[in-house]
Amino acid sequence: MDRTPQDLKNWNKGISNKEYFEYHPTDKNQFRTVYVKDNFFTGKPQMFRSNYVTGTPPENIPHIHPLMAAKLNTLQVGGNLF
Repeated sequence: MDRTPQDLKNWNKGISNKEYFEYHPTDKNQFRTVYVKDNFFTGKPQMFRSNYVTGTPPENIPHIHPLMAAKLNTLQVGGNLF
């Protein structure tokens, strides 16, 4: 049975189109926001990071787990690109 694009969206439903934050590795007074959305070409979630800012993160934005951030940073190739 072949997978459809809708199957991929269902797998990543809890991750995609959400905003998270992460702290600076050495300065805990700084944080940056991370937006996760589906990559149109690969059909997989991709992470977009902002610059670090000094302050406290908003209470309504959850912290991104380091393992989830590491998984989203890996090269995710879906199908033949060339």
